Amino acid sequence: MFLKFRQNAKVLFLERDLTLDIDPKQKYHIVLSPSLYWVKKEKLPVKYLHEVKKLAPTLFEETLPEGNYNYFAYKEGDDFLLFAYEDKDILTLLGEKGISLHQVKAISFAQSVLKDIQEPVRINAEYVLTQKEGIVVLLPAAWFGDAKALEEVTLQPSKHTIQLEQFSHLVDKKTLYKAVILLSLFAAVLFGEYSYFNREKKAISLQKEKLFQEYKLKPTLMQNSAILARYKKDDQKQQHLREYIAYFLKARLQKGEKILSIEYDGKALRIVMQGVSQREEKRLLSGLYKQKVTLKTRYKADKLIVEVAV
Repeated sequence: MFLKFRQNAKVLFLERDLTLDIDPKQKYHIVLSPSLYWVKKEKLPVKYLHEVKKLAPTLFEETLPEGNYNYFAYKEGDDFLLFAYEDKDILTLLGEKGISLHQVKAISFAQSVLKDIQEPVRINAEYVLTQKEGIVVLLPAAWFGDAKALEEVTLQPSKHTIQLEQFSHLVDKKTLYKAVILLSLFAAVLFGEYSYFNREKKAISLQKEKLFQEYKLKPTLMQNSAILARYKKDDQKQQHLREYIAYFLKARLQKGEKILSIEYDGKALRIVMQGVSQREEKRLLSGLYKQKVTLKTRYKADKLIVEVAV
């Protein structure tokens, strides 16, 4: 579905249920349907867009389904408009419609291109575009009477455009974050820098306080509570990990008993020991059993393997 546009590239409204006639030699300005992104309008106590983008993941935290999202924001009057979208989802849809990336001159959100519409705009027999409290939304056509066809709308180009990252979806940010933590913990255990964990804890606390003071993060109690809960969860996990590592490092080993390795995979601490009999196993792990710590033990090639859930 093409629209009138004052530049060489044709505007193409991208929606999953629309059949498009694509010219392989034509350049297109893609307008994303509201079904391809999430949008929020917020008043935030910050001045700069890069500060807003740092807050976007938290602001969308309780809204978005599981996925790997990128974020975009711009200011409109006294409000900030924040967007969350999945590059992989949009790239996949472009491929399904037969549109190659070299044909895409720019990509905008329907929110910025159609923000001035005064009446419902019909995109097909099932849906119309309209405004609700300043937000462009997609609603069932059955809720409305007559509506102007999308082909009849003359659009002005939007300066708010995004760039898709073709390979960003191949790396899960959460997995990458866990890998960094794992490497940090392994290095700390390997070099015996036990005090490193305390310094990191203080640094995180100071950084958190500085972040709250600098950006005055008080738009809603729910948002602040979500940030605090995440920090507490990470802190509690690190405390438990330090306690379990210290327990084994301080354990009184009998003659012939020794620790072969200590590893952490992000979920469980794995200790491999040699020379520990089943009888000595109960003595060695009694402290953890008393604390009701969740752990599993097994023997493999005369080696005791202990896995402690963290």
